[in-house]
Amino acid sequence: LVAALLDDKEKELQLAMISGPAPLGPDGSRAVRRTAFVQAYLDYVQAHLDLLLASETAAPGARYRLGVYQFWKTHLTLLFADAYDPEFRAYTLLALLDAGLIHHLRADGWSWERIRAGVEQEARR
Repeated sequence: LVAALLDDKEKELQLAMISGPAPLGPDGSRAVRRTAFVQAYLDYVQAHLDLLLASETAAPGARYRLGVYQFWKTHLTLLFADAYDPEFRAYTLLALLDAGLIHHLRADGWSWERIRAGVEQEARR
């Protein structure tokens, strides 16, 4: 049920990444596209944090078995093509976008602005 509720929003973000305009779409530079992805993904997390938390924690490792997670990881791996280990960098950035971590940070008093600034900084590296 949770996956069905998130599916349309995930597809919108995927479509924007594949064929949308810059900066998120394929015409932007890799660093700009990484930052645009983080911004769009955090908008998605902010709007659906409770649903994402339920989806990603349904079972141990559930997040990593989601098809959409594999899409995000593959996309970011391509956008980190110039890094020493592009796949590791993709996993690292996705770890910062984990619903459980973001939920914890919010509960600990972190503002959305602080979370965004930190994750965007990592996307630009």
